[in-house]
Amino acid sequence: MEKPIKIILSHQDQCDSQEIDVIKSGNIWYKKTENYSTTVNFIDNTAIVLNDIDLEAVVGDNTVINPFMVTEVYIKEDGQWKMGSLTFSRLLRPVKMSSTSNK
Repeated sequence: MEKPIKIILSHQDQCDSQEIDVIKSGNIWYKKTENYSTTVNFIDNTAIVLNDIDLEAVVGDNTVINPFMVTEVYIKEDGQWKMGSLTFSRLLRPVKMSSTSNK
């Protein structure tokens, strides 16, 4: 049986309960991603994958695009890779993607 995914939000400021409620309720639609680079580092039985992305999401009636570094950590157990962690960290760089909301 797979373990449930735990959501961890990484912000420079505190997450408010409204943001948590939006995620829990499913009122967010991850519409499109654009991947600009992927780096993989191996340390023994651990793989760390870094993805520089822009993520377009629809929250209620609003479409937003934010840049993120997505960090995936995988652990090799019994010959199989299993995800140990998935984190989205918002980047300070400008958004590179054009909105698809008008297409």
